[in-house]
Amino acid sequence: MNKILLIAVFISFVNALSIAVIVPIIYVYAKSYGLSDFESSLLITLYSLFQFLATPIIGRLSDYYGRKPLLAISLIGTVIANLLTAFAPTALFLFLARMLDGVTGGNNSVAQAVISDTTKPEDRAKAFGLFGASFGLAFIVGPIISLFVQQYSLAAPYVFASAMALIAALVTIFVLPETLKKKETKKLELGNLGFTQILSGLTIPVIGVLLAVNFLSSLSIGIFQFSFQPYIINILQRSSTDIAVILVLYGIISVIMQAGVIRILLKRFSQIKLLIAGLVISGILFALFPSTQNFSIFMILITLFAITGSLSRPIIISLISVNTKAEDQGVSIGLAESYFSLASTIGPIIGGIAIGFGYGYPLIIGGVISIATGIFVYSKRMRLHPVKKADF
Repeated sequence: MNKILLIAVFISFVNALSIAVIVPIIYVYAKSYGLSDFESSLLITLYSLFQFLATPIIGRLSDYYGRKPLLAISLIGTVIANLLTAFAPTALFLFLARMLDGVTGGNNSVAQAVISDTTKPEDRAKAFGLFGASFGLAFIVGPIISLFVQQYSLAAPYVFASAMALIAALVTIFVLPETLKKKETKKLELGNLGFTQILSGLTIPVIGVLLAVNFLSSLSIGIFQFSFQPYIINILQRSSTDIAVILVLYGIISVIMQAGVIRILLKRFSQIKLLIAGLVISGILFALFPSTQNFSIFMILITLFAITGSLSRPIIISLISVNTKAEDQGVSIGLAESYFSLASTIGPIIGGIAIGFGYGYPLIIGGVISIATGIFVYSKRMRLHPVKKADF
């Protein structure tokens, strides 16, 4: 196997691990600094917002200056951001750290560019599959590690995350060769950073509809990512360790679904039918979360939600791919990622505002959005060129 690909996948795994280990304690850590629920949601929003803004810029800069320096700089930024969070003297430093972490969080696009630089076109699907698997594995291992290190202190996961990012940075600096053979010579301007394509993406026939579906389904998940944590802490009276357990369970189910179960389902159902079913059923389950204050029943709902919720995103990306010309694949997938990041920015804000009316309201809103998205897909089903099988 390509040595550089293995290095890139290792960097991806370690980088994702540095993120996954802190997710279970973000809300609790924010509350320890006296932040309100809404202010806590802003910590998640700031990361996603600055990542959304920085990703196309970092990716474009890597075309001019090379993959290695941009990847190394962004990873070092993650090291600093996590240390700043771990030893923040006041809540203000938490917000500054999240902004810095978001800016440097665009390194994922550079790591993907390394893979594109060093693999043949016919091998890229397999290479990106390995890249995605490394992310999935990290979001299973990360919460497990968090379960142990948070026993020392709430700040410990951030120190661990910083150490992981430092390892990835050192591997990048001392092991990873520069993979960009021909650097961009066109003058660097604001217009060619990729933002104009984000604005015009919705006008592309068929793809525009799929991007809207991608945004709405991601918005629902963005609301869930924040709002389920306050519900567990304040209504179910559980702890951050329970949040970590839920994230591990969700990650394992997602990997199983995407690794094989979806492929089996596609032998009997079209992608469109599975997408509609996934969105509507997961929306119903989402809206049912506030109906129970029993943790065991909540865990059953979460398990079912993880199963159905794992259907949507890979199918949406597949539909975008099969409806895009070969030479435009990178642009379309990049647009999907941008809309995902934008939804991840707005979702926690909606959750933070709705939580002011009660801890169950964000969950109901997220469920309604998911159901409405499923209905929207049904209304546009004849335009989306459903196919039965896809390569996940």
